[in-house]
Amino acid sequence: MWNLHMVTLRNDLWLMCPPKLAQNIFSMVLHESLTVLAQRYTKLKPSYKRTRQFRSDISAILLCTNKLLIPSCSTVTKLIDVCPEYAPHDAIHNLCTALLSALAVVGSPLDSIYRVFKRGFYHKQKKKSHEEDSHVKGHPCHWLSWIQPDVFKRGQTHYDDMQTTTALHIQLSLLSAQPEPSWPMVLQALLMKDCTLPIMVLTYYTTKGKTVSRPVSDGFECGRLCCLGDKCMTTASRHIDSLYTPFLDVLTQCACVPNILMKVLQPVIDRSNGWHLFEAGCVPGKTELVPEWLNAVYELLTPFVDRVIEPAVRILMKRTSVASNIDPLSEVIDELPCRCDLQNKSKGKHDKDGFKHDVTLALHNMVNQLAEDVYSLPSAVCALFVALQAVLEEKGIPTTHKCVGIHILAGCIRKKLLNAEYVEHLTGTHVKAVVKDNFCTLAESFFLAVTTSPKGDSGTPRSVVKYLKSNRDWLQQQIDIMKSYLDGTECTEDDQESGILEGATSEFTDHFLTALASTILESPTGHGSLLQIYHLVMNNYDWIQAQLDTAPLLPSNEPPEITQFVLDCSPLPARAFSPLMVFNKIGQSSFDQDAIAEFAYDWSKLLHTDLGLSEVGFRTLLFNRHEMQDGAYLEENEKKPVEVLKLKFEVEHGDLV
Repeated sequence: MWNLHMVTLRNDLWLMCPPKLAQNIFSMVLHESLTVLAQRYTKLKPSYKRTRQFRSDISAILLCTNKLLIPSCSTVTKLIDVCPEYAPHDAIHNLCTALLSALAVVGSPLDSIYRVFKRGFYHKQKKKSHEEDSHVKGHPCHWLSWIQPDVFKRGQTHYDDMQTTTALHIQLSLLSAQPEPSWPMVLQALLMKDCTLPIMVLTYYTTKGKTVSRPVSDGFECGRLCCLGDKCMTTASRHIDSLYTPFLDVLTQCACVPNILMKVLQPVIDRSNGWHLFEAGCVPGKTELVPEWLNAVYELLTPFVDRVIEPAVRILMKRTSVASNIDPLSEVIDELPCRCDLQNKSKGKHDKDGFKHDVTLALHNMVNQLAEDVYSLPSAVCALFVALQAVLEEKGIPTTHKCVGIHILAGCIRKKLLNAEYVEHLTGTHVKAVVKDNFCTLAESFFLAVTTSPKGDSGTPRSVVKYLKSNRDWLQQQIDIMKSYLDGTECTEDDQESGILEGATSEFTDHFLTALASTILESPTGHGSLLQIYHLVMNNYDWIQAQLDTAPLLPSNEPPEITQFVLDCSPLPARAFSPLMVFNKIGQSSFDQDAIAEFAYDWSKLLHTDLGLSEVGFRTLLFNRHEMQDGAYLEENEKKPVEVLKLKFEVEHGDLV
């Protein structure tokens, strides 16, 4: 009933109270109620027939607290590395340790406690198998390792000490239990253990993208006070063109992890066999289809590309005013009404030459702008280019100018120029069909001018060859400027030295990620991307946990449920609360009384560990055992252990001070 009351209280608080207040109230109630239970069970003197029930009750309390503690923690530090500054969580851990001590001393078999303490409290009989554990310093959070040993290991108080699947399981459990989205926790889930979560999701989406379930849009709105309807942020986060875009957008702004984009994209490129897209001579979008992941990389470059393209687009758009699109009279008629011949029929040729001049001028402007602005590329993108070039050289794939960054930038600019909607959005004016051809010419000319050697290759258009010949030295100089930055260590120097989270304490990591989340939320697309990632992870929580393959809290004979990955970024609908279902559950496990009563403890190992007991405390609990009571019935094999233990510990309190 206590577990049912606490879960019901949490559900009501999460619905009715502000998030921080709800979490604080829940933590206080958990602490106060656990205090009452700990005081009662540490003073109990169970009879022989009630000892099994005593063990079962304390085991159930600790198992329930294990799950109830997670939603009360706003950081992982409060769960696995608590300190006195985190009240009341430090007190909750201490109470659980006290309950575990009572379980070990009062509920353990007599022969186990006799073998360990027959020489006295400070002279435990140590086995070689327990020597290592006995030297591990006690910690308030170590009781978790006895309740869920497959997840919490003794001595592990930091994610760096844990296996990847275990650390990610704990982090996602904390994230899903929060009363509101916790952006620092979202970032930590993305970055921890070399970006395991984004790699897991994106590689699966890469290989199974066509079979991934997609929700049907139903015009969802949050329905809260002052909701903006179609412009509501929760509604906007539902629509996602590419799964790669929000992940790459957020990761690009996380310079704290060196080569973060390469860590995530390399497995994706391997799965999709996409290394040939960076080969010299390959034109993505022309010779090869542009995959979704490469489109997402192009989207990262959009702010940079806008600055490069816009001046050139303005040059071409100047010639396409409304007046210039009206054909002159000389182009419409062959002769004047007086039968006189027209003298000026070369106007079209002059216009054609003018357009060629404008395209050449725009091309020259774009190359110059690209070389000048290359230093403003995000450091994470530059590090990606350097890492990609290194892998391509290992694979023996030739690249443009031995710099894959130039090839990617040229491909992105070409794709943008061929997109009439993008050009219209950039200029704010309608682009006529005549001008689209000029943009196509500019796009192809720019790609060839930047990716082709200054001498030109076979098949290069004459206009481009002419431009290459007339600007050979200048063009080579601009390419060298770009190559020296994109292929050198200058652009990645800061990124390589900024792995400050490696080996950092949990408390420092919490503060750092809070500041980083604030920075990302202030960016134009940061909030939307984080919101999409959060909703995607929550909607696929069961699928991700199934991939991690973490052992359940209690063993079950029921077959695991089959879950599927869903490309759904809509807010998770509130689940109907059923007290009857909660009454029979501890977390996601069934409340199996037999499994709890027979919970497997290594009693000898447990008694050898530091339980935080003084000799006075140990003696008090020891004499709560039914065998130690006056007039207790003892079997023949129990008389000697009881006599020895009484002889060692039955002394006056003053002698123990």
